[in-house]
Amino acid sequence: MRRGDPVEVLVSEALEHAAGAIAIAVRPPPAVFGGAVARLVRRAPGPALLLREPRRPGGAVDRVVVPLTASAPASSVVRVAAGVAAAHDAEVVLVVTGDPFAPAVRAALEEAERHLATVRIRFVGEVALRPLCSLLEEEEPDLIAVAGPTAPSVADAADRMLVHLLLESSSSLLVVQEPARAPAGERPTCRRVRLSSARTRGREEAVR
Repeated sequence: MRRGDPVEVLVSEALEHAAGAIAIAVRPPPAVFGGAVARLVRRAPGPALLLREPRRPGGAVDRVVVPLTASAPASSVVRVAAGVAAAHDAEVVLVVTGDPFAPAVRAALEEAERHLATVRIRFVGEVALRPLCSLLEEEEPDLIAVAGPTAPSVADAADRMLVHLLLESSSSLLVVQEPARAPAGERPTCRRVRLSSARTRGREEAVR
Protein backbone atom coordinates (compact mmCIF):
# COMPACT_ATOMS: atom_id res chain seq x y z
CA MET A 1 0.00 0.00 0.00
CA ARG A 2 1.33 3.43 -0.94
CA ARG A 3 -0.11 6.87 -0.28
CA GLY A 4 0.22 9.78 -2.66
CA ASP A 5 -0.48 10.76 -6.22
CA PRO A 6 -1.23 7.54 -8.19
CA VAL A 7 0.97 8.50 -11.14
CA GLU A 8 3.90 9.48 -8.94
CA VAL A 9 3.57 6.27 -6.94
CA LEU A 10 3.41 4.05 -10.03
CA VAL A 11 6.43 5.72 -11.63
CA SER A 12 8.40 5.53 -8.38
CA GLU A 13 7.59 1.83 -7.91
CA ALA A 14 8.44 1.06 -11.54
CA LEU A 15 11.84 2.72 -11.18
CA GLU A 16 12.56 1.13 -7.82
CA HIS A 17 11.78 -2.40 -9.04
CA ALA A 18 13.04 -1.94 -12.62
CA ALA A 19 9.59 -2.92 -13.89
CA GLY A 20 9.28 -4.01 -17.51
CA ALA A 21 5.95 -2.20 -17.89
CA ILE A 22 3.16 -0.45 -16.01
CA ALA A 23 -0.34 -1.83 -16.60
CA ILE A 24 -3.58 -0.05 -15.75
CA ALA A 25 -7.21 -0.51 -16.72
CA VAL A 26 -8.82 2.34 -18.67
CA ARG A 27 -12.49 3.04 -19.14
CA PRO A 28 -13.55 4.25 -22.59
CA PRO A 29 -13.19 7.08 -23.12
CA PRO A 30 -10.72 8.20 -20.44
CA ALA A 31 -9.85 11.79 -19.68
CA VAL A 32 -7.05 12.55 -22.14
CA PHE A 33 -5.45 15.90 -21.47
CA GLY A 34 -4.43 16.42 -17.89
CA GLY A 35 -5.86 13.08 -16.76
CA ALA A 36 -4.00 10.30 -14.97
CA VAL A 37 -3.68 8.23 -18.16
CA ALA A 38 -2.01 11.02 -20.11
CA ARG A 39 0.30 11.86 -17.22
CA LEU A 40 1.27 8.23 -16.76
CA VAL A 41 2.06 7.81 -20.45
CA ARG A 42 4.37 10.82 -20.34
CA ARG A 43 6.03 9.88 -17.05
CA ALA A 44 6.38 6.11 -17.45
CA PRO A 45 10.02 4.95 -17.55
CA GLY A 46 9.00 2.06 -19.82
CA PRO A 47 6.01 0.71 -21.74
CA ALA A 48 2.56 1.57 -20.43
CA LEU A 49 -0.10 -1.08 -20.99
CA LEU A 50 -3.59 0.45 -21.10
CA LEU A 51 -6.05 -2.41 -20.73
CA ARG A 52 -9.64 -2.42 -21.97
CA GLU A 53 -12.23 -5.17 -21.95
CA PRO A 54 -10.78 -8.16 -23.85
CA ARG A 55 -12.12 -8.95 -27.31
CA ARG A 56 -11.72 -12.71 -26.94
CA PRO A 57 -12.71 -15.17 -24.20
CA GLY A 58 -10.18 -15.48 -21.44
CA GLY A 59 -8.35 -12.34 -22.53
CA ALA A 60 -6.36 -14.20 -25.18
CA VAL A 61 -3.94 -12.10 -27.25
CA ASP A 62 -4.20 -13.40 -30.81
CA ARG A 63 -3.33 -10.30 -32.82
CA VAL A 64 -1.05 -7.34 -32.19
CA VAL A 65 -1.21 -4.38 -34.59
CA VAL A 66 1.61 -1.87 -34.96
CA PRO A 67 1.02 1.33 -36.98
CA LEU A 68 4.16 2.55 -38.75
CA THR A 69 4.32 6.09 -40.07
CA ALA A 70 7.17 8.18 -41.41
CA SER A 71 6.73 10.61 -38.50
CA ALA A 72 6.63 8.08 -35.65
CA PRO A 73 7.79 4.59 -36.65
CA ALA A 74 9.85 3.93 -33.45
CA SER A 75 11.61 0.64 -34.09
CA SER A 76 11.60 -0.05 -30.34
CA VAL A 77 7.81 -0.46 -30.60
CA VAL A 78 8.38 -3.37 -32.97
CA ARG A 79 10.79 -5.04 -30.55
CA VAL A 80 8.34 -4.80 -27.65
CA ALA A 81 5.44 -5.98 -29.82
CA ALA A 82 7.56 -8.93 -30.95
CA GLY A 83 8.14 -9.92 -27.33
CA VAL A 84 4.42 -9.80 -26.55
CA ALA A 85 3.62 -11.78 -29.70
CA ALA A 86 6.18 -14.45 -28.85
CA ALA A 87 4.80 -14.83 -25.33
CA HIS A 88 1.25 -15.32 -26.62
CA ASP A 89 1.98 -16.96 -29.98
CA ALA A 90 0.10 -14.04 -31.53
CA GLU A 91 0.04 -12.66 -35.06
CA VAL A 92 1.66 -9.28 -35.66
CA VAL A 93 0.24 -6.94 -38.31
CA LEU A 94 2.23 -3.89 -39.38
CA VAL A 95 0.02 -1.16 -40.86
CA VAL A 96 2.35 1.03 -42.92
CA THR A 97 1.24 4.50 -44.02
CA GLY A 98 2.92 6.88 -46.42
CA ASP A 99 6.00 5.97 -48.42
CA PRO A 100 7.13 2.40 -47.58
CA PHE A 101 10.61 3.28 -48.89
CA ALA A 102 11.10 6.21 -46.51
CA PRO A 103 14.27 5.58 -44.44
CA ALA A 104 12.48 5.63 -41.07
CA VAL A 105 9.75 3.24 -42.22
CA ARG A 106 12.24 0.99 -43.97
CA ALA A 107 14.32 0.77 -40.79
CA ALA A 108 11.27 -0.21 -38.75
CA LEU A 109 10.33 -2.88 -41.30
CA GLU A 110 13.84 -4.32 -41.20
CA GLU A 111 13.66 -4.32 -37.41
CA ALA A 112 10.40 -6.27 -37.62
CA GLU A 113 11.96 -8.84 -39.93
CA ARG A 114 14.81 -9.37 -37.46
CA HIS A 115 12.54 -9.96 -34.48
CA LEU A 116 9.50 -11.66 -36.02
CA ALA A 117 9.41 -15.05 -37.68
CA THR A 118 6.08 -14.26 -39.33
CA VAL A 119 4.52 -10.87 -39.79
CA ARG A 120 1.75 -9.56 -42.00
CA ILE A 121 2.37 -6.14 -43.53
CA ARG A 122 -0.46 -3.96 -44.75
CA PHE A 123 0.39 -0.92 -46.89
CA VAL A 124 -2.35 1.69 -46.87
CA GLY A 125 -0.66 4.69 -48.53
CA GLU A 126 -1.38 8.23 -47.41
CA VAL A 127 -4.20 8.33 -44.89
CA ALA A 128 -5.38 10.86 -42.32
CA LEU A 129 -5.21 10.10 -38.61
CA ARG A 130 -8.88 9.34 -37.98
CA PRO A 131 -9.24 6.93 -40.94
CA LEU A 132 -6.00 5.29 -39.85
CA CYS A 133 -7.48 4.52 -36.44
CA SER A 134 -10.47 2.94 -38.21
CA LEU A 135 -8.12 0.85 -40.35
CA LEU A 136 -6.36 -0.39 -37.25
CA GLU A 137 -9.68 -1.44 -35.74
CA GLU A 138 -10.57 -3.35 -38.93
CA GLU A 139 -7.89 -5.85 -37.98
CA GLU A 140 -9.74 -6.53 -34.69
CA PRO A 141 -6.53 -6.40 -32.65
CA ASP A 142 -6.31 -7.43 -29.04
CA LEU A 143 -3.47 -4.97 -28.64
CA ILE A 144 -2.30 -1.91 -30.58
CA ALA A 145 1.35 -1.01 -29.97
CA VAL A 146 2.23 2.64 -30.54
CA ALA A 147 5.17 4.93 -29.87
CA GLY A 148 4.98 7.22 -26.88
CA PRO A 149 5.09 11.00 -27.31
CA THR A 150 8.61 12.25 -27.92
CA ALA A 151 8.16 16.03 -28.26
CA PRO A 152 6.99 18.51 -25.61
CA SER A 153 3.86 19.30 -27.55
CA VAL A 154 0.35 17.87 -27.70
CA ALA A 155 0.57 18.40 -31.46
CA ASP A 156 3.24 15.72 -31.78
CA ALA A 157 2.24 12.92 -34.20
CA ALA A 158 2.61 10.17 -31.60
CA ASP A 159 0.59 12.22 -29.11
CA ARG A 160 -2.25 12.77 -31.58
CA MET A 161 -2.27 9.09 -32.51
CA LEU A 162 -2.56 8.12 -28.86
CA VAL A 163 -5.38 10.59 -28.23
CA HIS A 164 -7.41 9.26 -31.15
CA LEU A 165 -6.91 5.66 -30.08
CA LEU A 166 -7.83 6.41 -26.48
CA LEU A 167 -11.04 8.08 -27.56
CA GLU A 168 -12.09 5.82 -30.45
CA SER A 169 -10.46 2.40 -30.15
CA SER A 170 -11.88 -0.51 -28.19
CA SER A 171 -8.53 -2.33 -28.16
CA SER A 172 -5.97 -2.35 -25.37
CA LEU A 173 -2.99 -0.10 -26.04
CA LEU A 174 0.70 -0.66 -25.46
CA VAL A 175 2.50 2.69 -25.40
CA VAL A 176 6.24 2.16 -25.82
CA GLN A 177 8.57 4.91 -24.71
CA GLU A 178 11.97 5.31 -26.31
CA PRO A 179 14.66 4.27 -23.77
CA ALA A 180 16.44 7.60 -24.15
CA ARG A 181 13.46 9.62 -22.98
CA ALA A 182 12.41 8.09 -19.70
CA PRO A 183 11.44 11.41 -18.11
CA ALA A 184 12.54 12.63 -14.72
CA GLY A 185 9.58 14.96 -14.39
CA GLU A 186 6.33 16.05 -15.93
CA ARG A 187 6.78 17.48 -19.42
CA PRO A 188 4.90 20.68 -20.18
CA THR A 189 2.17 20.54 -22.79
CA CYS A 190 2.37 24.24 -23.50
CA ARG A 191 4.51 27.25 -22.67
CA ARG A 192 3.33 30.44 -21.06
CA VAL A 193 4.88 33.58 -22.55
CA ARG A 194 4.85 36.91 -20.69
CA LEU A 195 4.73 40.01 -22.84
CA SER A 196 4.54 42.49 -19.98
CA SER A 197 7.78 44.16 -21.07
CA ALA A 198 6.37 45.13 -24.45
CA ARG A 199 6.08 48.76 -23.33
CA THR A 200 9.82 49.14 -23.00
CA ARG A 201 10.84 47.00 -25.98
CA GLY A 202 9.74 46.84 -29.54
CA ARG A 203 6.86 44.56 -30.50
CA GLU A 204 9.12 42.36 -32.61
CA GLU A 205 11.58 41.82 -29.76
CA ALA A 206 8.78 41.08 -27.29
CA VAL A 207 7.20 38.46 -29.54
CA ARG A 208 10.58 36.87 -30.12
